Formats: sequence, C-alpha cells, structure tokens
Amino acid sequence: MISVLTVNADTKKNISGKAEIFNTSQISNVLHVHLPMDPYNLGELQEIVPVGNKSYGKTLTPIDLSECTQFTAHPWLDINTSALDLSVGFHLYRLTYNNATYNTTVYIFFNYIIQDDNPERPYIYMEAEEEAEEDTDTDPDIDNENNINADES
Repeated sequence: MISVLTVNADTKKNISGKAEIFNTSQISNVLHVHLPMDPYNLGELQEIVPVGNKSYGKTLTPIDLSECTQFTAHPWLDINTSALDLSVGFHLYRLTYNNATYNTTVYIFFNYIIQDDNPERPYIYMEAEEEAEEDTDTDPDIDNENNINADES
C-alpha cells in the first residue's frame, strides 16, 4: 500500500486544530499541501519556514524551494519530505506568497504531528494490565464455596 501524506493549509487564525497525525512508518517521499485558494490568487511562493515551539531561539532555515512543486492550475503544493522535519512531535510551517498584482504578502500555515509505533520505553498502563490479567486466573468455584460457607454461618 502506498502512503499518501496530505495536509490542509490555512490562515494562522484557522489552522488551529487541523494537524494531521502521521506515523513514522507512513512517511512517503512527498507531502501534499492543499492550499485554501487558487495559487494564481496567492501569487508567487517566496519561502517556507518552520515555526513553532521547536524553533524558539534557533535560526529558522527556510526550505529550499527547489524541493517543492507548485501547481498553477490546482491548489496543491508538493514538498519533498526530505526537506521537512520528520522527528516525533508537532511541526508548524509558514508559506509566504507575494502577489505582485495586488502588492500584497499572504501567509499560509500548515502543520502535522509525527508519532512513533515503537517508543523507547513501554507505557506503564500496559504493565499494569498484564499484572491484572495474571491475578484473574483463580478458580471461580473456590470463591463461590467461600461465599456459600460465609452465608451459612
């Protein structure tokens, strides 16, 4: 099965809560970003920059635009995943478009979450469930006999 990574881009005001969740085993070669409007109305893509908590205090390195394919007739942008941060966690990116016709700059955002199937240490609740299963291997007849004897006295 071929995995397709697709995210929806939107304005900063509307991007909250739209993060797609991907597993590390699902990562393909291209991330397809669905733009909120036709690229003709957005203008020319100027830069793609990672933003968010992980970037605090760091120099933000824009993604090389040669790693992207902009479709002029469709609201899609394809980005090679080799240019993206694929570490486990939340990732937020800002697309900057310059529309020379209207002399405006438009900022569009997309985000995603990467999770891992194999965390470094097992979750505690998994161990607790295993212990609980071991304790339930008692014979129900013995418990019933004890309850009957307790009722008779």
